[in-house]
Amino acid sequence: KRMTSDGFLVDVFLPELGLGAGVALWSFRACARGGAKCCAIVRGFQETFGDRGPKALDQVIALTKTLGTDGGRYIKLAMTGCARVTADELSIVAVLSSAQARDRALCDAHLSWLLAGPPPQALSATAHEIADHFSMSGLQSIAPNLEIKTQRPPSRRLAVVPGHA
Repeated sequence: KRMTSDGFLVDVFLPELGLGAGVALWSFRACARGGAKCCAIVRGFQETFGDRGPKALDQVIALTKTLGTDGGRYIKLAMTGCARVTADELSIVAVLSSAQARDRALCDAHLSWLLAGPPPQALSATAHEIADHFSMSGLQSIAPNLEIKTQRPPSRRLAVVPGHA
């Protein structure tokens, strides 16, 4: 997949990733922007997850908070309701998809990418619990193809300088 300069993937749209991915990114985007407890999100989780709704929402909030505050890099997100998907959002879908498949190593690898470091064990457990809520409600996330080619500028933190041995 190719990525635009603003972080969006070319020719990847949310409906193609399935209802599970749609609910996951809808709630993640809302939580990241401080709208986690708005009536639309709370009601959406109640209708989607039933009695498990409040716990599922709390876990999505915890995942969002950890990725947003403990990570070593910025995560690019689209606005809530946007059909386009960023590469980072596709990684979030991959976290839940691999957790639904019970592939802890792959789930942790995606979390490591998003955090730019090793994920806390509790975060991996939270991702698996969220995936369980989605699975019990019949919401599957389609495993995305993550062969994304980007052109990144050279690191501004490291530079190679000419020198002599």
